[in-house]
Amino acid sequence: MCVRSSSARKSPAHCGTRDLVEPVAAHRRVAAEIASQWNEFGKGVQELSHKQTMALAGEVYRGHCHAATGLLILWPRGSQ
Repeated sequence: MCVRSSSARKSPAHCGTRDLVEPVAAHRRVAAEIASQWNEFGKGVQELSHKQTMALAGEVYRGHCHAATGLLILWPRGSQ
C-alpha cells in the first residue's frame, strides 16, 4: 500500500521502499491487468460453455457463502 510521507528524505508517495524500480514495476503490472480487463469488456457479451458456466457459478457461490460467514477465502484456479 502506498502512503504519503511527511519526511523530506522520502518521496511524497512511496510503497515502503526508496527503490523506484519496484513501485514502477508494480504499477505497470496493475495497469496492464486493468487494460486487459477493459479490453475484455469491450468484446461485449460472450458465449460460455457449460463447464465455464458451472465454474463461474461455483466461484460466485463460494464468494457468497464466505461473505455471509464473514470469512474471505480466495480460491486459486485449479486448486479444487
